[in-house]
Amino acid sequence: MSDDPNDLGNLGGGGGQMPLGPMASMEADEKAMRSGRGQMLAMMILSVVAAVVALVVYMAGGGDTEMYSQYGRNINGLRHAQFDGFWGCALQGENVDDITDNTQLMAAIDTRAGNGRGAYARQVRDECMDKLAELESELQALIPPPDLQEKTRELEASVAAGRGAWSDFIAHLEAIEEGQAYDSAGARDKITAIARSWYDYRRLHGQLNDGVREHLEN
Repeated sequence: MSDDPNDLGNLGGGGGQMPLGPMASMEADEKAMRSGRGQMLAMMILSVVAAVVALVVYMAGGGDTEMYSQYGRNINGLRHAQFDGFWGCALQGENVDDITDNTQLMAAIDTRAGNGRGAYARQVRDECMDKLAELESELQALIPPPDLQEKTRELEASVAAGRGAWSDFIAHLEAIEEGQAYDSAGARDKITAIARSWYDYRRLHGQLNDGVREHLEN
């Protein structure tokens, strides 16, 4: 009998040789595992290289451009869904694009308030105001490009001012007692505050879009 512990030719008293099939299978499995690890390591290296390339592209300006593009998409999406959505609700389906200045807007609000009074106040409060709250929250969550941060915060402040002005006007309308006439002159200051917030939002939104466009065109 061989003294070599690695000699598997003679085990036990049978004197027969152990079949080499299982051992060959184990070796094949080990090679496959090593091959799999090699592929995984290669994929990891490729992922790291891709990340480095992406970072280089970003630093070179590609990521910066995408940041402005995404920001523009965000503020315009919010304008359409929340801001215009609120005004479409508050003006009871009137096309907000038909309102071009403060005078038109104030007249539209004053007419609806005079006709509906408390009912109009409840409709705006219950069906429309959530859109302004959502708009303010979404603007707070935005991370704007550095040079647009200040105006973004001003845009957010205009929404907060609009919510406050509408809350004051709603309270004014709900305080009108049954049979009491709507006082257009008495409501003018409150409607003016609403119109000012509407104007400020549109002005700031336009300036932010100009800032995005200027950057993308350079």
